[in-house]
Amino acid sequence: MAVVALDATDTFPSRGPIMYFLGSSGVPIPFRYHGKLISHIQLTTNAAIPVTMDIVGESMFTISLDPIGGGTNVVDIINNHIS
Repeated sequence: MAVVALDATDTFPSRGPIMYFLGSSGVPIPFRYHGKLISHIQLTTNAAIPVTMDIVGESMFTISLDPIGGGTNVVDIINNHIS
């Protein structure tokens, strides 16, 4: 499990980016958010998102952000690891 949030220095408007976790092949890895299996979630300011996912068989994965309205974003992994 990991907790993911926009970095405190992020200046994005209230509607933040859509976050995906992409596996080795570039395909989104489904993850659980409050017990529901989803493929993406929209981040918002001042909100930490607890996520769990099965990454067995993946040699690497990428956190992908699709910004709403342009701009760039920084995401923090609050507990410093995804396991």
